[in-house]
Amino acid sequence: MVLDLPIPTSFVRLHAFNTGRISLKPSWYFTPADKDVPVLPKEMSVPSYGFLIEHEEDGGRKRRVVFDLGLRERLDSHALSIRMAIKLIPGLVKSYEAGASLIAQLSSMGVSLDSIETVVWSHFHLDHIGDTSLFPPSTSLLVGPNALKEIQPGFPKQPTSQVLDKDTAGRKVTEVQFNGEIAGFRSHDYFGDGSLYLLDTPGHCIGHISALAYVGHGSNGLPIPPLTRWDNEESADFAASVLESIIAMLPVLPLSP
Repeated sequence: MVLDLPIPTSFVRLHAFNTGRISLKPSWYFTPADKDVPVLPKEMSVPSYGFLIEHEEDGGRKRRVVFDLGLRERLDSHALSIRMAIKLIPGLVKSYEAGASLIAQLSSMGVSLDSIETVVWSHFHLDHIGDTSLFPPSTSLLVGPNALKEIQPGFPKQPTSQVLDKDTAGRKVTEVQFNGEIAGFRSHDYFGDGSLYLLDTPGHCIGHISALAYVGHGSNGLPIPPLTRWDNEESADFAASVLESIIAMLPVLPLSP
């Protein structure tokens, strides 16, 4: 499939950070798409990345955006609904192996969190949201369409939330406003010069978005992350029904931190 993409005239610098990996049961997420791969493996190990995107303005000033934060350093620091889902849904997440956090890796390369203007969540699953609370209040949080009602308020104010209240508290949190279109996807030109687009890519999660970054002359555009969706509708429906059942139980469960 060839996408009709705009020709860039401006570019960004992209840094990718591996924050660890989770292993999962592939049949929760995929169905075989190739006749030569009739059987999915029993387990799949998936790396979790975050991205620093730098844009140089006229005069040399750098604007910095982080797209996804990867894994939190500890699984038990996630919201209760996430911990319960992992515990009660076999294979949803079979192992959780956190490495150095994106924030620690930014620090090691001399990037101050005060210099990050915005954190963008592609979606609010546990391997993407990291720990936004460690950023200063001056760093805004940008999420996809209809995501605000899912993440605010967070746990423990809202016992069934998949994110923590402190991840959004005390900072500006907004949804992307799409005003263009690229290859059939609604788009937002983040810097206004065609170097970084945010794309509306629904299906994997409420408010799921991706990014298209142009990183140099001759670049065809780098999608961040790959455009993803639930390919196994039966598994997706079943997972959603189980998760809804768990969430329905949460108000009567002990709300341990």
